Amino acid sequence: MIGTRSRPSPLVLLKVWLLLREIVTRICAETACGFIDCADFAAGADGCLKPEYVNDGIHGNGAFRERMTVAMLETVVMAENTLDPI
Repeated sequence: MIGTRSRPSPLVLLKVWLLLREIVTRICAETACGFIDCADFAAGADGCLKPEYVNDGIHGNGAFRERMTVAMLETVVMAENTLDPI
């Protein structure tokens, strides 16, 4: 049928996300840029986002944003604590 699209399978989406995550991790390491790996807290045993962090099966929801915000703030505080005072 023209104009209809189906969503890729969860396995395909997971493989794409894992590949993208590996690429971004490498780029961040090569450029000394911080990277917060959400899989540490948000991925379930199957590698996909845990149900509490997703509404549509793909994108993080409000709970995910809140947890990422906390992770970013924790990272900033840790970085500030390691800086030499001016």
